[in-house]
Amino acid sequence: MTESDGEDSLTTAASSGHGAAARYQHLVENVQDAVVEFEFVDGEPIVRNVNDAFEETFGYEAGDIGGESLNDWIIPAEYAGEASDIDGATKDGETTSQQLTRRTADGLGEFLHRSIPCDESTSIDGIALYTDITERERAKAKRRLLTETSRCIGTAETLQDGFETTLQSICDYTEWAYGEVWQPAAASDELEFIAGHTDDADCDRFLERSEAVTFAPGSGLPGRVYESGRREWITDVSREPPSVFHRTETAAECGLRAALSVPVKTEDEESVVAVLVFFLRDARDSDEALVRDVTDVAKNLGGLVKRKQAEDLVRRRNEQLEQFAHVISHDLRNPLNVASGHLQMLSDDVENPHVDRVAAAHERMRELIEDLLTLARRGNAIEDPEPVSLATCAANSWEMIETDTGELTVETTRTVQGDASRLQQVFENLFRNAIDHCPPPVTITVGDCEDGVYVADDGPGIPEADRAAVFDFGRTTRADGTGFGLPIVKEIAEAHGWSIGVTDSARGGARFEIVGLDKEP
Repeated sequence: MTESDGEDSLTTAASSGHGAAARYQHLVENVQDAVVEFEFVDGEPIVRNVNDAFEETFGYEAGDIGGESLNDWIIPAEYAGEASDIDGATKDGETTSQQLTRRTADGLGEFLHRSIPCDESTSIDGIALYTDITERERAKAKRRLLTETSRCIGTAETLQDGFETTLQSICDYTEWAYGEVWQPAAASDELEFIAGHTDDADCDRFLERSEAVTFAPGSGLPGRVYESGRREWITDVSREPPSVFHRTETAAECGLRAALSVPVKTEDEESVVAVLVFFLRDARDSDEALVRDVTDVAKNLGGLVKRKQAEDLVRRRNEQLEQFAHVISHDLRNPLNVASGHLQMLSDDVENPHVDRVAAAHERMRELIEDLLTLARRGNAIEDPEPVSLATCAANSWEMIETDTGELTVETTRTVQGDASRLQQVFENLFRNAIDHCPPPVTITVGDCEDGVYVADDGPGIPEADRAAVFDFGRTTRADGTGFGLPIVKEIAEAHGWSIGVTDSARGGARFEIVGLDKEP
């Protein structure tokens, strides 16, 4: 029997009387949906009978609700107008059906509802059927919530923006009236207020006052959760002493009662990176459904928070590097250019070996400055990769090398997704490294290897014990070397998502292999 068939049977049986009474009673007692029979008294739907399914679904005993107004027991205050419209339609003999929210002994639930009027031959005025779809609707809302919160923090420009939109989504999709986030301060271990959200004007005062509060680990609700790494529920914060809940007085003024605090942990569950706190308007024992909602969001937040923190760190680092590059470019290079100009004028008038030494020192400083600028401006990510022919890139790089003691052979046919300017820097540095460390004339070959490209020379090679250190900053075997060339190559390769290593070439020299080129930056 379908749900519609069951409703039609109830309607017919309830209206016919006579021999159908027993069949009707059997249907009411055995139908899976909650059923309530009611009679209008002074406009109110007074309960005359409920079935076992009603008692189980709503949590109210027949002996308690019988003779009482159905609306007083199950209608939330904000839905009083909706209930009045349904009652009016039933009185007018209309059958109504809709999805609605009703109050149970365990909290609010979602139901498919049908109100069926009865004719005057019966002792009741109507029958209401409730199909409980709370879990189904909660699951749908949970999926939307998790999707929305992941999108919020994943697309936010800053971590605070991500927190604020996440709090709003949680409050929008659930019953929480107010939510907030606490994080350890950068300069101390104390938790500071990071973000808060409410659509309730009465809660604005609570938010404003919380902005000036801090919590030591283990102190107050956020501090306890941060230190223990375990969630905590408080039935009514307005009744707790300040030692348990520091903001008791403010919460009472703003009408906040039940509270839940949940730690946001890293993906490995080893450390707490933030604490979420949410409040309800009513005092309530632990609501496992609400706890699961927030806990599941917190699980997703951990990895996203760490990623956003890493992005913020990279952004701040790049800003600092840009400032550093500005200092190098103007405060160091400009005075050097002035000094070089005066030295050139002096060399025109004076022949002295010291002038040549000063000129060499100036050139050495210029090389250091250019390498430092390259380091400062290299960045850590390739934002707009484009197709780059490695053969063309290598040829262009060779043209930038001032040498008559070397020969380049290009055998690569690869095209990769990358930054052409940075890749040219890679080849230039590898070519210079070969020229500087190989006796002339040196032959350099650029060719393809499995999932990569190599740059090989026919020089003395690099001892196996020294190969891991060649990419360390500042390491050089030449008195006039900067030790920046190969580390820059490694940084640029890794910025593309690739890796670099060194081995022996076919002619016994050094062979640098950059692999992973099939992966896009």
